[in-house]
Amino acid sequence: MKSQKTLSILVVVLLFIITSCSNMNNKPDNNTAAEKNKETMTKVMDSFNSGNMDSIGNWVGDNFVDHNPDPNVKSTGIQELRDMIKMYHTAFPDMKQNIMGMWADNDKVIAHFNMKGTNSGTMGEMPATNKSIDINGVDIVRFENGKAVEHWGYWEESKMLTQLGLMPDMGPATDPSKMATDDKMKMEKK
Repeated sequence: MKSQKTLSILVVVLLFIITSCSNMNNKPDNNTAAEKNKETMTKVMDSFNSGNMDSIGNWVGDNFVDHNPDPNVKSTGIQELRDMIKMYHTAFPDMKQNIMGMWADNDKVIAHFNMKGTNSGTMGEMPATNKSIDINGVDIVRFENGKAVEHWGYWEESKMLTQLGLMPDMGPATDPSKMATDDKMKMEKK
């Protein structure tokens, strides 16, 4: 009788463990929303690549806030995004962003991208250089009710300006361990 009771308890515990493990494969609802946000992020980036903003209101909220606005763009909200995309497509008509990686967690999506293009048009006060760029960047976007509402990010602005010939190449950073003793002493005095 005691062994039968122990066996029953063991079976119940085993069933509990099996059920728990099988439920681990099911994604919780927040992962489903995160995956949908990644799909939306891809559509926004596709709009950026094509320059076609006809449907952008389907993926970006009217109250959109860019925490890293381009100083050449003076508008706000979704219009700011439209104006920025137009400006970049004027400056780099052949510009393409390639998504190198994308991650989502709850209401935020992070996209690591590479951007290439030829500067054959003006960008704000910057004249066309007819030179190409090949830079990387990261976009972080917060979503609300399936639409992008906030943006943070960075991209290699200095590298872009160097590639366009608008900023001197600063070269690689100097490794202090490889500096001559006189140079080290000069740096220590500063």
